[in-house]
Amino acid sequence: MADKKYLTSTYDIETSDEIRDHYNEWSESYDRELEEHGYVTPQRCAQALKSVGTPPNSLILDFGCGTGVSGAAFHHEGFTNLIGCDVSSEMLRLATDKGLYQQTFIIEPGAKVEGKYDVVAAVGVIGVGAAPPEAFDIVMQILNPGGRFVFSYNDKALSDPRFTKKLTEHIKKGASLIFEEHGDHIPGIGLFSTVYVLQAPA
Repeated sequence: MADKKYLTSTYDIETSDEIRDHYNEWSESYDRELEEHGYVTPQRCAQALKSVGTPPNSLILDFGCGTGVSGAAFHHEGFTNLIGCDVSSEMLRLATDKGLYQQTFIIEPGAKVEGKYDVVAAVGVIGVGAAPPEAFDIVMQILNPGGRFVFSYNDKALSDPRFTKKLTEHIKKGASLIFEEHGDHIPGIGLFSTVYVLQAPA
């Protein structure tokens, strides 16, 4: 079985530089380690997006696409119009090599992202040891009117009010929560997550 030192240490890192270095170092064993521990949130997010009637040809930005595990899940559900971005150059290199994305690009932590998208996906991306709550604001700014944001909060994010507060803020601003389901995240380490689909105001 893959060494889970990267998986278990993820939730202890804090700064953007530490996060980038952590994922660069983890890139080669990332897919294997998560597969062996039963990571299912990518499939759950892709299925949630499909279940709410999202058109298959929607332009989707896979925000924090990592090595492309989430991209493969979206492909499996018929979503192939994908663009991927990530802060880790090594993760992004592996994602690009899989041929799942029409385009991939590096993003800087906290920086504005260009373009407009029908859907933004942040699968296991916003949370403790990953992107901060403010990433939520960045995503909402790049959605087309009526666009959808599919994302997950694992139990560690759900226990930190900074993350749930961002969801509440955007609902108060007019976004609609059209899907919410708690379930498995990484069963191998006993972690669960809630998958959401949020629709931007039209």
